[in-house]
Amino acid sequence: MCTSNQQAKRDLWMSRIMACRQSGLPDVRWCKENGVTPSSLYYWINKFRDEAIVIPDSNSESAIPYEQDIVPLHIIADCLKQELLKKDLLHADETTIQVLHEPGKKATTESYMWLFRSGADDEKPIVLFNYYASRGGYHAAEYLDGFEGYLHTDGYQGYEKVKGVTRCGCWSHLRRYFVEAIPPTPSKNGELSLVRLDEIIAINSLL
Repeated sequence: MCTSNQQAKRDLWMSRIMACRQSGLPDVRWCKENGVTPSSLYYWINKFRDEAIVIPDSNSESAIPYEQDIVPLHIIADCLKQELLKKDLLHADETTIQVLHEPGKKATTESYMWLFRSGADDEKPIVLFNYYASRGGYHAAEYLDGFEGYLHTDGYQGYEKVKGVTRCGCWSHLRRYFVEAIPPTPSKNGELSLVRLDEIIAINSLL
């Protein structure tokens, strides 16, 4: 249930959207002439559409022409994702993030930002972030659907849900287990094993 102030704000933006659509002007030009930020206009358009409120589409004359160098970010992200999935090697990771005012979740609840990127030595590296409310491995499986190369991750078992890929482990995470295995009391064998592992990692970095 909206408060009176919230409803007034919704009504204001709905009237602005309708005025923009009825003007016949390109969205950006209408925003400029009426002192409205284009990003705010699109935010409310998407918000209303998410709530299943019908918003008239821009007609061909009022739509944003791509030659104006103004392209919705989701189109850019989708294009980059398609290029990303063509790579032979990808890296993936996920980390916790707290989101305020997320429907159905407390502000202290952990959500996740997932990272998908090409190799650092790629001619045109691609780094993409995608937000998900949970750490379920099915998120990675959905996002990487169609990728068939090498997937470099940590040991999180959720990545096993990604089908058709070759999993690659992380040397840094492996080394952590060797460090933790060395007892507080100096151990010649334990320290020697870590030295040998560092030598292997050094050789691998040259390949």
